Amino acid sequence: MGNLTDRLLRFVVGDAGVARTAILVWAAASLLMLVATGGDVGRRFDDPDDAMRLAEVRDLLGGQGWFDTTQYRVAPPAGLPMHWSRIIDVGLAGLFLAARLLLDIVPAERAAMAAWPLLLLLAATWAVTAISRHIASPAASFPAALLFITSAAAVDQFYPGHVAHHNAQLLATLILVAGAIRMKEGPRFGMLAGLGAALMLAIGLETILYLIVVVAYIALLLAYCRRAVVAAVQAFGLSFGIGTAALALMTMAPSRIMERSCDMLSLPLTLAAVVGGIGLAALAGPVAQSPRMPVRLVLLALLGVIVCTVAFGIAPQCLHGPFAGLDPRLWPIWLDHDTGIQGMAAFLRDDPWGTLARFHLALLTVPAWVLAMWAFPDRRGETGVLGILFAVALGVAYVRSSPYFLVFAAPIVAVAIAHLARIGIAWGMAQATGTAAALIATIALPLLIRAPAALAAKPSPNLQNATMATTGRCAEPASYTPLANLPEGVALAPIYEAPFILVASRQQVLAAGYHRDEKGILATYSMFTAPEQEAHRLLAARGIRYVVLCRGEGSAMWLGEMAPTGLAADLLAGRTPDWLEAIAPANGEPLMIFRVR
Repeated sequence: MGNLTDRLLRFVVGDAGVARTAILVWAAASLLMLVATGGDVGRRFDDPDDAMRLAEVRDLLGGQGWFDTTQYRVAPPAGLPMHWSRIIDVGLAGLFLAARLLLDIVPAERAAMAAWPLLLLLAATWAVTAISRHIASPAASFPAALLFITSAAAVDQFYPGHVAHHNAQLLATLILVAGAIRMKEGPRFGMLAGLGAALMLAIGLETILYLIVVVAYIALLLAYCRRAVVAAVQAFGLSFGIGTAALALMTMAPSRIMERSCDMLSLPLTLAAVVGGIGLAALAGPVAQSPRMPVRLVLLALLGVIVCTVAFGIAPQCLHGPFAGLDPRLWPIWLDHDTGIQGMAAFLRDDPWGTLARFHLALLTVPAWVLAMWAFPDRRGETGVLGILFAVALGVAYVRSSPYFLVFAAPIVAVAIAHLARIGIAWGMAQATGTAAALIATIALPLLIRAPAALAAKPSPNLQNATMATTGRCAEPASYTPLANLPEGVALAPIYEAPFILVASRQQVLAAGYHRDEKGILATYSMFTAPEQEAHRLLAARGIRYVVLCRGEGSAMWLGEMAPTGLAADLLAGRTPDWLEAIAPANGEPLMIFRVR
């Protein structure tokens, strides 16, 4: 017993090492997550993006071309050209094929969907643990791993079944940061950071602000440390530039190589990464040799100007972001209500205590950052860049950015806990006791924050269930299986129900909730909100064969509220036009399916 206690105490104070700490914490958390799913992986989805990703992987395994990411069952006949990367598809497909050696198709698919996010979680836990240990000491390892893996970032993004690209993008960001803050230790960390940066861009552009912050940090590191980091900076530049170009060539169709898209890795960003990465590698030597700081900063700034000129000279429209060219009618009927891009202020207003409890690490980060900057003066550069990344993620203030400020918060708070434990030693407290006490207080904080809401008997809603989200039976593909037994045709459905229809059947859908499907989204809204006879005319003109609505689904209910005399409102109220034939529901089922006569 004494030996076990001694091992446990050594583990808490970080003597187990980064890898062992990350693996043990991850293993315990993964087991709890798998038990908590109750076997629901693949049976229900928390995010329509997960269902759409599954449909995309199935298409790839079914023979669709590697470079062809069009969803042909969305917005037929041309289909919806998706902006998602094949990188995620190949990982999921590989796990599925490996599982197929032992399991039938359905269990293998579910096993792959459970394993993919958990494997990414292991790597992410290692990265957070390594970041904290580098800044502070081994004592920060266990707090960092535990704070990260119990945060909303880990639970939301890496839960079994979450197979959209967001968790992989989060991991790539952590790889970039973990490599960048250790570039003083050698070129291998520069290469690690460069590969993480290339992977970030190839997966998606949501994290480009964090990439800019870290690249600026690397440039300043070169300006200040000069010859001590020149080899690492060269390794970063080459791996970033060459890695981005390689991933672009691997994932972009040759016919689209000159495309100037602003929502995915295409010509402008690929050239910018190549020019910036290789340019930084070439410039690192002259910058390091220059004896004057102003000259070093000017040289690096000129490279930045050249990179921006390359990117925005080729695609000036990208200055305004990926949504700049969207039809303005989409905002009031879709984007203004999309949970992922809603501001945190809306949730603070609707449920302040629940939101603060969910993101409690953010409350501790500023004082923890100040303490870390003071307690570890030789790591102020690394702590400083983490603080800036946290501030940028918090400043974006979208729900979709919340995992990032929690990820950046976890190592900062862990570093502060390590210092508090060190203070406890000075007061005669055992290091493990001090670390455990600080951790318990931090993890228990959400319970204290939630207390006012609990006393007021006001439940705190899950942010995933807000506004237009699809939840409950409406998020279960099994609810849509009646469609699988019907002749194939085009279904009119709320845009957030569309991915579940794709997964549950071979039916086509008029639209799905992706910004490249402007016309389909507008047409769907027009049909559901039009009066009965006008709706009939619109459906007939587009060849719609089925109408699908799920009672209780967020966007379906919203459509009914927006137009009380429209088709959606009529169907939800039980008023079926004579030109529609009811096929479902069965008793107690939420899904309504109608055939157009």
